[in-house]
Parts: sequence; structure tokens; C-alpha cells
Amino acid sequence: MKNEYLKFKHGDLTVEVNWDGSEKPFENVKFTINEKEAIVSVKDLYALMMAVYQDKEDLLILKTRRVKKIRKMVKVKTKKKVEAGGYIVFPLEYYVPEDVYDDIQELEGVPQGLTEEEAKNKLK
Repeated sequence: MKNEYLKFKHGDLTVEVNWDGSEKPFENVKFTINEKEAIVSVKDLYALMMAVYQDKEDLLILKTRRVKKIRKMVKVKTKKKVEAGGYIVFPLEYYVPEDVYDDIQELEGVPQGLTEEEAKNKLK
């Protein structure tokens, strides 16, 4: 994309990048307004953006997604060591997007909101 010719037009304003086939692509940007041209370096444009947007978070495009925590008690039957035929029970927590969470609940049919103690009792 850095080597491609790019052109943006809005009303009388035209912005062009890589218009001259330069050996150093994306070094300068050409602005044209009513047939008057101005060439500005990309470094200067970036410095201007940093000056205007003092807070870097304004420049970041963040995609947010709501998630839910799933907490399960996992029960594993032992074969060696510990006590053959015994069980190890431990909590497992992980996060999933809300839409996936809803699908999981439909598939499992398991009521949520159990405490650790209730979950342990259910596994017995």
C-alpha cells in the first residue's frame, strides 16, 4: 500500500500520495485547492497530528467487546500417583464474548450463578 498511488477528493480539496512515482514512496503528500498546490512531508503531517491530539488515546481506534466470565469446577480422575481412582477438583475461569456466552448456555442447559460450593456439590 505504501507504493500505491492514492487520491482523496473532497469538494475543491484533492490530497494525493505517491503521485510522482518517487523512489521514496509515501514521503510527501500533495494538497491541491483550486489549482494551487502544496507539498507537505508525511513527517510534518504526523508532527501536526501529535500536536493537535496531545492525548494519544484520541488517535487510537479501539474496538471494544463485552465479555462474560465463565467459571467452572473441573473434575479430573487420577490414574497414577495421588490416589488411583481419586479425583482432583479445581476451578477454571475464562472469558468469552457475550454472544458466544449465550450460545454456550443454550447448548449446555446449565444454570449459571452457582457458587464454588454448589458447583463442587454438583460434581459429586
